[in-house]
Amino acid sequence: MERQTEKARNNWVITVESRKEQHQAIILSTIAKRAYELFERRGCAHGFDLEDWITAENECVQNDFSGNT
Repeated sequence: MERQTEKARNNWVITVESRKEQHQAIILSTIAKRAYELFERRGCAHGFDLEDWITAENECVQNDFSGNT
């Protein structure tokens, strides 16, 4: 039992109550991952978090509408 508890501490747990909430969680996770990739590409320079987030959102929306998801 202790191993299972220890393993659970190392995993992210997202509880979703509906498909809409699940879809929103997936979208936010995708945007966050892409924004972090942009941050890393910039050499981890701070101060561009909002710009990275908006760029990631725009890319996600463009990909969603173009069928590239």
